[in-house]
Amino acid sequence: MMCSLLSPARAPTVSTFRWRAVCLRAVCLRAVCLGAVLAACAAPRDAETPGIELGAPGISWAAKNTEQRFGFMASQVHPRMQKLFREYKPESYEEFSCSNCHSAAMEQIDYSMPNKTLYALPKAKPYDDAIDFDAPIAVFMMTKVTPTLQELFNKGEGPRTKVTCFNCHPGS
Repeated sequence: MMCSLLSPARAPTVSTFRWRAVCLRAVCLRAVCLGAVLAACAAPRDAETPGIELGAPGISWAAKNTEQRFGFMASQVHPRMQKLFREYKPESYEEFSCSNCHSAAMEQIDYSMPNKTLYALPKAKPYDDAIDFDAPIAVFMMTKVTPTLQELFNKGEGPRTKVTCFNCHPGS
C-alpha cells in the first residue's frame, strides 16, 4: 500500500491523521537514509583538506577583522608557510610554528609585524643587502615566501595588500 498525504474524499478521521503521520515518518526516514548513503559515497577528505573555512577566505587580508585574520593565519597561511619552509630546509624547520615569523614574544606583542627580531634590511636596496647577508635564504624568501604571501593575502574581495620584505623584516 502506498502512502498518500493528499486529502481523502471523505472527512479526515483520527485514523487518517495517524496514517499521514506514519507516511510522513516513512518519507523522513527515507530522506535520512538517502543522505547517509550519499555522505558515505562522497570522496574522503584527507589531512590537507580543512574541515571548515576559517578566517573568511572570501575577503582579502586588508578587509579582515582581527578574529578573521587569526583564523586565516591558522587555517591558510601557517600550513602553506610550514610546507614551504620544510621543503626548503627540512632539518631546520621540522618544528615550524608561529614564532618562526612572529618571534618568541608573539603573544606579548599581539603578533605584530614586522618582527623586530628578524634581520633588519636597509630601505635602499634591501634585496642586495639580503643577498650579501645570506643568499640562499634571500632567494627563497624572494621567490617562494613573498609571492605565496602576496597570493594568500589577496584572495577574495577587498583592498589589495602589497607584500614586500618589510611586511616581516624591520627596516634600518
